[in-house]
Amino acid sequence: MLLSGLESCSLIFYNRKTTITASTPGSEIYYLNGGQKYKKLDTAANTIKVSKINWLLIKNSKPGYQTETYMIRDSAFNPKKIIDLGLSLACFVSGAMLMEVFYDYDPIENPAYFLLASGFVNLVFGHFTHYPGKIKLPELKPIPRRNGSGRFLVIDELKVNLPPDSICEREYQNLRFYSLNAARIKRFGKKSVFYNDQFLLADLNKMLAATDFTDTTNSLIQNTYNSVRINAEITSITFHTVIRTQNSITMGIRFSLHELNSKKELYSRYIKAKSQIFLPDQVNTDKEIISSTLENALFEFLSDSAIIPFLRSREDEIQARIDSLPDIVLNNENHPTDYTGAMHSVVTIQRGEIIGSGCIVSSDGYIITTKGVTNDNAEELSVIFGNAVRKKCSIIRVNEKFDLVLLKVDTTGLTPLRINTSKKIEVGDETFAVGTPEYDALNQSLSKGIISGKRKSNNVSYIQTDVSINKGCNGGALLNAKGELIGIINERLFSTEYEGIGFAIPAYYLYEALKIKGVK
Repeated sequence: MLLSGLESCSLIFYNRKTTITASTPGSEIYYLNGGQKYKKLDTAANTIKVSKINWLLIKNSKPGYQTETYMIRDSAFNPKKIIDLGLSLACFVSGAMLMEVFYDYDPIENPAYFLLASGFVNLVFGHFTHYPGKIKLPELKPIPRRNGSGRFLVIDELKVNLPPDSICEREYQNLRFYSLNAARIKRFGKKSVFYNDQFLLADLNKMLAATDFTDTTNSLIQNTYNSVRINAEITSITFHTVIRTQNSITMGIRFSLHELNSKKELYSRYIKAKSQIFLPDQVNTDKEIISSTLENALFEFLSDSAIIPFLRSREDEIQARIDSLPDIVLNNENHPTDYTGAMHSVVTIQRGEIIGSGCIVSSDGYIITTKGVTNDNAEELSVIFGNAVRKKCSIIRVNEKFDLVLLKVDTTGLTPLRINTSKKIEVGDETFAVGTPEYDALNQSLSKGIISGKRKSNNVSYIQTDVSINKGCNGGALLNAKGELIGIINERLFSTEYEGIGFAIPAYYLYEALKIKGVK
C-alpha cells in the first residue's frame, strides 16, 4: 500500500499491446504513436506496443482504394483503474483511522497524511481508459469506377472562389483538443493560399483518369451522347494545425453536372471534404494538401448514387426513340446544281448571342443542324436566310448520338440542297464548306479544300477536311464540286502545333439519325 502512494497502477502500466487488423485484404497499415514518421505494421504479427502518453495515428492504403487515416482514441475502459480505486479507498479509510492516533505529529512525519495523499494520487492520477487490445479498421472505399457502357466525364472548369472570410486557420494545443474541435487560435483571412487554378484543374483530371471515367480512346469528338461535363468550385477552406504534430484541411466544394454543350444543371452537390492527416515532414505546399482534399471530394461525388441516372449510356434509349418515329418525306426538288448555287441553301441559326449554321433540305422549311447549335432551346432559336429574313423555328427531331437536329420553319419556296448519301468518299477529293463564321453579317461564306481523311470516333465515322472552318460554321454544309451535301459540319479541332482540322458527319447517316426520306 505504501508503494501505491508513489504512483498509481494505471500510470505504472500505461504501455500495452494492441493488435491492428485491416478489413480490406492486402492493404498496408502504417502507424504513429510518438515521433514524426509513420512506421509500417508487420502484417505477420499485427501487434504493436502503444503508449498512453501519445495518440495513435493509423494510415491504411491499397492500390485501387482510397487511402484513409484514423486518429484512435483511448476508448477502452482500463481495468487497472479498479485497483487504483480500491487502493484509494483503503488509503482514505486507513488515513482517517490513523489521524486520531498521530494527531500531534508533524504533518511531514504523520503516516495518516501520507496515506491520504496516496489515496488522492491513486484516485486522481492514472487513466480510466486505455487503447483497446484489438483494433479492426473499417473497409477501405474502392475508387469509384465507370460502368463499361456509361458516359464519360469531362472536367473543364474549376473555380476557386475564396474571399478572405472563407479562409480559416485553426490551431490546436494537442490532438485531444483537435478531436474535440476546440481550437486554441482561430483566424480568418490572414493566411495566403498559394494555388494555381490550371494546376489544380490538371490534378483533378488526373484523379478522374484513375476512375476510368476519362475517355482514353483518343476520341476526336465528344458530344452529349457519350460525355457529361463536371464543373467544380472551391468555396471555403479551413487549415487545421496541431502544434508540432499534424496538419489537415477541411474544404467546401460544389460539384455540378451538365450536358457538354449546355449550361443547364443536371445535378449538383455541396461537399465538405476532409483531407488525410499529414505529418509535418509529409507535406510541403498548400497545393499538395489541397489536391489531397480535392481527391477525397471528387471520389465522394462520383460515389453518389444520385448521379448514376445521368451517366447511363443513352444509346438504346436514343435508338428506340428514333425507331418509333414515322419517316419524314422531304420535298427536295429544284435543288442547286453547283456549289455556288448551293451557298444560298445554307442559313444562319441564332440562339441568343450564339451563331451557328444550318442546311436547307426541303422546300417547305426543313433544316438540319447540330445539337451544339440548338442546345434544345427552341424558344431562343431563329433562322436568318440569305436575304436577311428572320423566322422562328421549332425543333422536330434530335439525335444525340450523331449530334444532329432537324428544325422546321413555317415557310415554302425554299431551295433545298441535294443530299448525297453515297459512302464513296475519297481522300483527296475537292470539297467546299459553307457557313456563318461567328458573325451573322458573314453568312453564306464559302471556303475550299480537300477531304484529308476519314476518322471514326465513338462508333461514328467522320469526314476530315482541311477546309477553313470557324466556330459559327458548326451545322453548316460540306459540299462536293456538284454542290451536293455530303456532310454536316460538326466539330473543329484546333492545335497550337498544326493547322486546324474540320470534321463533318457524313450525309449517309441522315436517314438512320433522323428518319428522313427523299434523299439521293
